[in-house]
Amino acid sequence: MPIITIHKNCNIGKLFAIPDKMTKISISHWPVLESILWIAFRVILFCGLFLVFNQIGEWISSKKWFFSENGFDTSFLYSMFLFPLLYSLRDIVYCFDSCWTRAYIGNNSVVVKRGWSYTTYDKLYIKDINNIELYRGFLGKLFGYSNITMYAFGGNVIIPFIKDNKTNYQTIQKLIKQVSKNQQQRANCRLTHTT
Repeated sequence: MPIITIHKNCNIGKLFAIPDKMTKISISHWPVLESILWIAFRVILFCGLFLVFNQIGEWISSKKWFFSENGFDTSFLYSMFLFPLLYSLRDIVYCFDSCWTRAYIGNNSVVVKRGWSYTTYDKLYIKDINNIELYRGFLGKLFGYSNITMYAFGGNVIIPFIKDNKTNYQTIQKLIKQVSKNQQQRANCRLTHTT
């Protein structure tokens, strides 16, 4: 079994080095507010549901026809609402994702760098892109940002939280023209090989 040694000065990020020629895509920071508001809404919803069910339980236990000597036990409600509440709070980690996301588009590739405590690099060569998909939710329309997913054989790259501005529009439009040109060249190449 071979042993792989990683030196102290090894920087894996250099494999995805961002050349000076690449255009930086502007990223919106509005999703931070959107994420925090969504988590706060879920916490308030769970607390409200807990209070409603607690009142219903107290009302049922106060009736003579209910067979309870000790009254209503709220520990059952705590266990019923605590786990979904904790599950919804797990998204706090992703609230500030847009603050540590960087995206670059060059002549040959697209690079997306994400993360603060650990960094994830995604790189996709433009010649391999088969499809580009744009997603914009309600708050994205309201605050002017969207996500772009670029698909290639065997994977995809997501550029999240792209600001809707003229520079980004021109850069993405140039990318789409380049992808269309590459697809046309592939189609012509297939036609010449089959004839």
